[in-house]
Amino acid sequence: MLGKLIKYEFINRWKAMISVFAGLIGGSLVVALLRVIRESAGSSFMNGLFGLVSALYVVGMLLGLGSIFILPLYDFRQRFFKDQGYLTHTLPVKTGTLLVSRIACDLSMLVGMIIVFPLSLCIAVGNFDVFRALADMVNTILKMIGINAAFGLTVGLFCGLILIEYLFNTWCFNCAYTLGHCLFEKGKKIMSVLFYIAIVFITGNIATLIANGFKGRIESYDYVSDIARDVAFVNLILTVMIVLMAVFVVGLMAITNRVFKKRLNLE
Repeated sequence: MLGKLIKYEFINRWKAMISVFAGLIGGSLVVALLRVIRESAGSSFMNGLFGLVSALYVVGMLLGLGSIFILPLYDFRQRFFKDQGYLTHTLPVKTGTLLVSRIACDLSMLVGMIIVFPLSLCIAVGNFDVFRALADMVNTILKMIGINAAFGLTVGLFCGLILIEYLFNTWCFNCAYTLGHCLFEKGKKIMSVLFYIAIVFITGNIATLIANGFKGRIESYDYVSDIARDVAFVNLILTVMIVLMAVFVVGLMAITNRVFKKRLNLE
């Protein structure tokens, strides 16, 4: 059943994302075409047109980047509280299973944006060496500050932290929205905002307390570059942050699931 739910979520969610990705790639192709025409024609009209279209393309890129955060939140609201709410809550599956399927689709959307966003940019500028140049620059900087060993693991952990941080921010909203709209009959939006602030405050303080455990070792280094050279320590910090964010996400999902059950009497 989980596989079927993921498939349904994937199809439902990616209908919108395919449009966004197609718009990004299409916009980059238009910019690339106008750039070629401008270089061959060299007229002031083409220069102005290219500048205008490029500006619109940048705006579209920003909107596309924002959609990766807005669409999951909007879809959660529609699926659980609005038009599709009754159908969602009457499916012969556990609410927790529904929430897990959303996690898989949230991650797929982020991975898709990570691939399409830079690809669109490379098409627009007409230079596919951007990825190689960026990798070389990062590698050079890391070598300058002494990070050579376990570089792949460090990068992998950093990417993992980005993914889990994205899920954490998404589920902060989902949990706060659920608490505000399930537990109160009036002032639901205000209560959701207050719950969101409370969740961020509580999780932030927990993270600070855990970070204080590394304070002594961090202060033992004279320079930031000394910390960077201690690759094992850097990897340890990243791992702890990933585990902590994962615990937060699971906790927020558990609270959301519990509140749904209480509100719908699904015990």
